[in-house]
Amino acid sequence: PVPYLHPEVTDWLHRLPGLNVLVGDDCIGCGACVRACVYSGVKLEGDRAVITEECRGCGRCVEACPRKALSISIDRDSARQAIDFLEPRVDVS
Repeated sequence: PVPYLHPEVTDWLHRLPGLNVLVGDDCIGCGACVRACVYSGVKLEGDRAVITEECRGCGRCVEACPRKALSISIDRDSARQAIDFLEPRVDVS
């Protein structure tokens, strides 16, 4: 069963700009990623997973995939923008 998260929690969570969840050739459509996603961000089409617009990029699907067919990437410019935005606001020491 997919864990339930109340809309008051999920509605304010958004995917970072430039973050992509990718489905590789090793996907066999087992559905583990679909079951792991709390946002309905993954669906099956035939024998492959497809990432939907509902995806928040949390990585639960990546961790759940037994074949390691899913991955997360973020483009350098978007990562730099996120770091520049957060750095003065967050103490990471």
